[in-house]
Amino acid sequence: GVMGGAATEALPEGPPESSVFVSRVLLPAALALPSPASARCAERQYVLAVISEYLHSQQQHSLPIDEVCCTLLLMLLAEQGSYFQLHQLVQYHLMPDSVELAHR
Repeated sequence: GVMGGAATEALPEGPPESSVFVSRVLLPAALALPSPASARCAERQYVLAVISEYLHSQQQHSLPIDEVCCTLLLMLLAEQGSYFQLHQLVQYHLMPDSVELAHR
């Protein structure tokens, strides 16, 4: 359509694709976290909670789990030494068990 003399592109309807959401929202939020990694950092806890809930929502709605999102969660938890939490995510099938995961 034309607004104010400038042509505008129609926005896609519905929610963004998972890869767009992860690359434009979750990844920048994770990369902006303060260093060194601390499990007590409120911002970090919030980003981890958002990523976990996003993956949980994908699982609950039988959507394919976003691998980049899983890798991001894995990286953030490993950075802060939260190995028990990582174990729980695999145990409760929120994060797919794989050879790649084992090597990380």
